[in-house]
Amino acid sequence: MDAFKKVDAYFTADDEPSSISDWQADNGNLSADIAQLATDGLGVGGPDDATYRRRVRTDASKFPHDFQVAEADVDEVAAGKSLRRLGGVASSGRRWSSTLPGLR
Repeated sequence: MDAFKKVDAYFTADDEPSSISDWQADNGNLSADIAQLATDGLGVGGPDDATYRRRVRTDASKFPHDFQVAEADVDEVAAGKSLRRLGGVASSGRRWSSTLPGLR
């Protein structure tokens, strides 16, 4: 995970927030969501079309929530470092995550 390595480089063992592990795990959930959607999508148009269409809709409905959770993790990770140290400006109105390359 290239983005994780980039962000992890901003922290030491002493100041790394626990949310960085949450972010990595939640990105794994997103990958699993996409893989499941792709797998279930293969059944659409086959003998059990209706079942697979339902599964695809269910799979697709999980993604937005899991994406929001991962985005919240990004903000918590970024909040683990001060904007001043990263060269950001607090009054800029940017999300914290926009100050850490690799997160967005």
